[in-house]
Order: sequence, then C-alpha cells, then structure tokens
Amino acid sequence: MSSLEPNVEQRRMEIPVMPAWVIWAGAVGLLVIATVSVFILLSLFGGGTEQDKIRLEVVKLAGSIVIGTGGAVALLLAARRQRTTELDLDHRTRVAVANEHDATERRITELYTAATEQLGSDKAPVRLAGLHALDRLGQTYPSHRQTIIDVFCSYLCMPFTPPADTRQRRLVPSGPRRLGLRPPARHGGATRTLITDLRNALDTSSLVDDLEGVRQELKVRLTAQRLIVDHLRPYHDRNGNPTNPKFWDNLNLDLTGAILIDWDMHHCHVRTCHFNKASFQGTAMFVEAEFQNSAFFDGATFQGPAVFGRASFQGYTWFDEVSFQDEAYFRDASFQGNAWFDKVSFHGEANFGRASFRHEVRFSEASFQDSDFDGATFQGFASFSEASFQESAHFNEASFQRVAYFAGASFRDSADFDGAVFQDAKFLRTSFQSGADFDDATFRGSASFSEASFQDSANFNASFQGDAHFDEVSFRESAWFEMAVFQNSANFDESVFQGSAHFNEVSFRGFALFRGVSFNDSAWFDNVSFQDTVHFDKASFHGVADFSETSFHGEVYFKNAKALKSGTCIFPAGWSPHYPPEPLSDPFFGWAVLVGDESASSAKGRDPEVGVGLQNQLASHDSED
Repeated sequence: MSSLEPNVEQRRMEIPVMPAWVIWAGAVGLLVIATVSVFILLSLFGGGTEQDKIRLEVVKLAGSIVIGTGGAVALLLAARRQRTTELDLDHRTRVAVANEHDATERRITELYTAATEQLGSDKAPVRLAGLHALDRLGQTYPSHRQTIIDVFCSYLCMPFTPPADTRQRRLVPSGPRRLGLRPPARHGGATRTLITDLRNALDTSSLVDDLEGVRQELKVRLTAQRLIVDHLRPYHDRNGNPTNPKFWDNLNLDLTGAILIDWDMHHCHVRTCHFNKASFQGTAMFVEAEFQNSAFFDGATFQGPAVFGRASFQGYTWFDEVSFQDEAYFRDASFQGNAWFDKVSFHGEANFGRASFRHEVRFSEASFQDSDFDGATFQGFASFSEASFQESAHFNEASFQRVAYFAGASFRDSADFDGAVFQDAKFLRTSFQSGADFDDATFRGSASFSEASFQDSANFNASFQGDAHFDEVSFRESAWFEMAVFQNSANFDESVFQGSAHFNEVSFRGFALFRGVSFNDSAWFDNVSFQDTVHFDKASFHGVADFSETSFHGEVYFKNAKALKSGTCIFPAGWSPHYPPEPLSDPFFGWAVLVGDESASSAKGRDPEVGVGLQNQLASHDSED
C-alpha cells in the first residue's frame, strides 16, 4: 500500500461510526413519544370547545416544528452518509493512483537496473543497448532525466585509454615466428622454444583483441557523449521557445576527471557543469554554449583546439591551472560572473578578442604564447599579475573600466595596447622585452609604470588624465612620448633613458618630475608645454638636451643637474636665473633654479641674449674639455 493510504485512513478515523443500536433506540423512542402524545392530546383537547381548538392548533404548529426538525436531522444524516461515501471513493481513487505510481516506479526501477547492468557488460553492443534503454526511459519519464544524465556522466568518468595511445603498440613481434616440433634455434644468443613461440602468438592475439575492445569502447563513449549533448540543445524559435523534442531543461553535468573525445557542446544550455581535471581529446566545441550557473574547468587539459566562441557564462567560471595544448578560442565570449584563469597554460594562440568580462577576471601567473585581447571589455578588476607572454600580446582598443593589474608581468615579444582605455592601470615592475605600444591609449585614472623595464622601444603617444607614474623605469631603447598629454602630475623620478627620449610637443598640465633622471642619449623636449612646476633636480644629460621653443609656465628646477662632456643643453631665449648665477664648474650647471618669464617666447622686457649666452657658455665649456 502507498504512503498516501495512512493519511486517508487517518482522515477517515476522525469521523466516528454510528452504532446500529442507536438507530433502533431512536425508532422506539419516536414510537413511544407519538403514542404518549396522542393520549395527552385527547385528554386535554378532546372537549371540542373553541379554547380546545386554539390549543390544538398550537399543538399542530409545535408538531410541524418537531417534524421539520426531524427532517433537518434526517438531511444531516444523509449528508453525512454522502460525505462518507465520497471520502471512501476518494480513498479508493488515491489508493489506485498510489498503486499505479508504485507500479510505475517499480517498472522504472526494473528498467533502470536492467539498463545499468547492461552498461557493466564486457560486450560493446550490450553496453550500447543499455545507453539507449536509459535514454528512452528519460524521454518517457521527465522526473528521472537528471539521474540518467548522471549515469551517462559517470560512465564517461570511468578510466579509458584512447586508441591514439594504442596505435603506438606493436601488434606483431619482430623476427620470424617458429611453431611446431622443431629443433630450437638461437637468435642473438637466446634460445627459442615452442613455448616461447606460442606465448608470443598468444600475446599478439591479445593485443589485437585489446585494440578491437578499445575501438568498441570508443564507440560506446561517443554514443554516450552524443546522447548527453542531444538533450542540451533547445533550438529556440523566434519567440524563444525550444523546438527540440529531445531537449531536457535544467540539467547539471558532472564530468570530473572524464576523458572526452571530440566533445561537441555547441548551442547547448546547461545549468551547472563540472569538468574539473577532465581530458579533452581532439577538438572541444563550446560555440554559443550557455552556462546558466557555475562552470568548473579547474585542472582540465585540452589536447586539441578549445573553441568557446560566443559562449555565455552566466555564473562563476573557473579555469584555474587548465592546460590548452592547442588554440584557445574565446572570441566574443561573455562572462557575466567572476572568471578565474590563474596559472593557465596557453601553448597555442589565446584569442579573447571582443570578449566581455562583466565582473572580476584573473589571469595571474598565466602563461601565454600568442595572445589576442583586441576589443575586449573588462568591466571589473582585471589581473594579469606575474603573467608571462612568450609571443606577441594584443590588447588594442581593449577597455579596462576598473583596475588593470599587470604587476610583475613579462612581455617577451611585442605588447600592443594601441587605443586601449584604462580607468586605473598598474604596470608595476612589468618587463617589456620587445616593443611596447600605447599609442592613442587613454588613461582616465592613475597610470603606474613604476620600476617597469622596457628593453626595446616604448611608444606612449597617449592621454594621461590622472597621475602618471614612471619613476625608476628603465628605457633601454628609444622612448617616444611625442604629443602625449599629462592632465595631472607626471613622475619620471630616477628613471633611466638608455636610448633617445622623445617628449616633443608633450603637454604637462600638472607637476612634471624628472628628479635624478639619467638621459644617456639625446633628450628632445621641443615645443613642450609645462603648465606647472617642473623638476630636473640631479638629472644628468649625456647627449643633446633640446628644450628649444619649450614653454615653462611655472617654476623650473635644475638644482645639481649634470651636463656631461658630450651633452649640449639648448634652452629658449629670454630666460634668466632666479638666483645669482654661480661660476660654471665641471660637470654642474652654474645655477640652481630658473623661473619662467611670462613673455619668454618673445623676450619682451628681458635681455633676449640671456638664453643664447647660456647656450654659448655650455658650448664653450664643452669645447674646452
């Protein structure tokens, strides 16, 4: 009997059953009351007077009331009987439904048990039959679909060696095979016997059988994979309704540690999936797949191309310590939750072009070969700390709407950030071993390149709307800042320019700090505009330092700046020292502080030869040495 029956039985027990003697006692009581009433009425109202008639009418009225009350009692008893009958019918119906449900569940259990037992068979056709039996079971009974998908996933998580490894094994032994009762022969000092030949023959037969078994098992596994993904594709119509009759909604996948071959999950919808430490052999397709909740790929290995183009990750996504042996294609992918790619190894191209990261994303300690993040959008914190880019890295027109954290990253080939937009850029201790291009980039907040190293040319024709930090930076080759705009302070303290430094037509609208900077080659500051205070204290110029047509609108400090023998410093005419000049002594300038004349460009009201004379002094000083 079903579990529903006790509840119904309990409800029935709440209504007390009327004993039979109550009915007979009631009938006798009514008969006695009727007889007694007749004798009383005759004795009291049998005289025929008007007064007796009135009293008789009152008695009749009372009797009608009594009769009506009795009818009401009878109706109540009839209703009670009807309710009892209906409860009994409902009870029988529920029992029938429960029995049918129990019978169905028993039938499902029997079919499920039989099908799962078939999966344990050593014969591939039997295992295939078990898979299809479970698939039909799930199609017929929706409440068991998740359980059946779990069985399929568990089967794929069983240990398996793909045929690719088996092809490397030799199927026949080397050398001639001798059978029969023949005298033993020696080959290479070893005695061949009949037993050895028979063992070799049996081993060869076993290898062939093993290979065939592996191929059959591969067929079974590919069927299990196909059955899973067939139930994950809704194929929506224009109204967003699924049109695939095989689609099973709200499924979870647990393929932890599974070996998946040519896994094709394009256009699939899955709720939560676990691919932790899974091994993807061949191409893994996730094009336009939708992950409605969390997606776990931690420790997975993709031995072939991994294609996630236009995939949608609605929840958290984990790709920590994943190994992509071939191309990793995430172009136009959308990550709505946090995404972690820490310590990922990309052995092929990593393409995240136009990908969208709505929240935090981390590529900390990741290893890239060729990487493409062109046009990608990072709406949350983006971390590439300690990441290694072995080949070219492309971030052209990428948008970092919060912190872009590249601290300790290493770019061994070209790094292209042309047209990129940064809200807050952190390139602390970053190493650029080849060309670094930030042309047309926009730094809306702070831009910090402190202690960074540029081994090749660095291009920063960019807009710095916040504070710019280039302190203690090493530029081994030419550094190009031409036409850059610094809206706030620009800090180049203690930086070293081994190659030429180009600041032509740069606009410094805040403090410009070049204290202790070493210009080991030419330094070009033509047509530069310093709107606020500028410091070149303790700066050293080893080559030509051209400040011609430079506009200084604030205080200019060159205290203890060095002009070495090979250096020639050219300043605009119309400038005079703020303090009395001191005698020139090699290798220091003979003045400490210069202040700009508001009319320096035209030298009105000042001696126009002051600046020229300073140039001549430096030039003659050089010639004497």
